[in-house]
Parts: sequence; C-alpha cells; structure tokens
Amino acid sequence: MPIFSQAPSRREPVDVDGVTYYKSDWMEHGQDPAFSPNVFLVEQPPDITLRTHFHRQNQFQLFIDGDAKFGRHSIGALTVHYAGAYTGYGPITAGPRGLTYLTLRPIYDTGKLNMPENAADMIRGPKRQLSSQTVGVIDSAALAAHKGSQWLDMIALQADSIAARLYTLAPGERTQGLDPKGSGGQFYVVVAGALEYDRHTLRRPTSLFVSAQEAALEIQASAEGVQVVCLQLALTATEYLKP
Repeated sequence: MPIFSQAPSRREPVDVDGVTYYKSDWMEHGQDPAFSPNVFLVEQPPDITLRTHFHRQNQFQLFIDGDAKFGRHSIGALTVHYAGAYTGYGPITAGPRGLTYLTLRPIYDTGKLNMPENAADMIRGPKRQLSSQTVGVIDSAALAAHKGSQWLDMIALQADSIAARLYTLAPGERTQGLDPKGSGGQFYVVVAGALEYDRHTLRRPTSLFVSAQEAALEIQASAEGVQVVCLQLALTATEYLKP
C-alpha cells in the first residue's frame, strides 16, 4: 500500500557548510538500506550557495518556491532535478527570495559529500542527471475552471524508468498514474489543489510513495481539482549496491 504523510514531523535548523538552513521531514522513515522512502523540505537562505556535491542514493529534487541558479541555469517553481547515486551536481545559488525544495529518496542517505575533497569516495559506475524546464504552478481559480484531466512530461519516460509527469485534474476527475513496474518506485507530490486518497485529503506539499510492486496509482482530484507531479526513480545501479 502506498506510504504517505500529511504534515511535517518537525522543522529544525541545520548547519550546512557553516550556514543555517531549515529542514522539515515530510515522510516518516527508518534507515533500512534497501527500503526507507523519505521526503524532506529544505529552506535555503537568500543569496547562499550550496556547493557541488553527491549522494550515495538516487534522488529527486522538486523546487516549489523561490528562484536560483543551478549551475549556469536559472530555475524556479516548478522545476524537477534527478541525480543518480554517486553523481555530482550543483552548485545551487539561491536568489534574493531564497529557495524552497523537496528532496525525495527511496532509501535513507547519510548526507552530502562535497566535491572535490570527497572525490576518493566517488564509486565508479553510471552517472545520471536530468533536469526539467521550469513550469509554473496553476492558481486556484484556473484549477477550479479546468476541464477534464491532462498531463505534461517534465522529464520524459527514460529507458531506465526515470520520469517526471505533471498531472492537472479538474474537480472530481480521476486518472491513472504511471505504471511503476520495473522502476525504483514513485513519489507523487501535490503542488496545487488537493488529492483524495484512502479517505484523506492531501494538500501541497504532501507526498505518496508507490513501490514498484504495486499497481499504478489512481489519481483522484478533490472538489478543488488537483495538480500533482509523479517522480519515478531508476533502480539502484548494481555497482552501488552494498554486499
């Protein structure tokens, strides 16, 4: 059954390279090395640069507020970025309004490894990085007036199952999400309106995790309509699996 969380368990300051960021966990998780889906929201202060780094697990980032320079490219809400395990990315420099984004991983990660000083910890293997164009979030009036259901590929479905698809559903509409079979699992994140799921009404930025063993999610819009993005991950490359 999909895993979901409706509210952050805590919001707390965290030190990142000597600068105070704020972090909120949006999905309860353990530290299982094979299955521990986790989502947290990061508030990056204005005009601060997050250094180029990498992680040991596959991940998505969904930028939901503010603006920034990601490498040489300007980004804002909504932008999707995928980074595979042991793939360096960045730097990310927040604009004058700061930057707010979700980080979503199917497996718990122990933290970022800055480059170049952690280059010795970079395991050889496939490197994977994908980014979408910035797509604005629909406002409540436009969502209420929306007809039917439609979807937009922010990152088109890849041979290794990576995808990012934005669904926009009129009030009360239903549609079926991507089939997760063969993937590393999916996160669905509400970005506007509300999603009805298992007698719960899920609002921005609530997320659901659907494993590869489950059926495709039936997306059900509330009476307000819903805009929700599906973030589908690749399987962990064999080079990065722990013995």
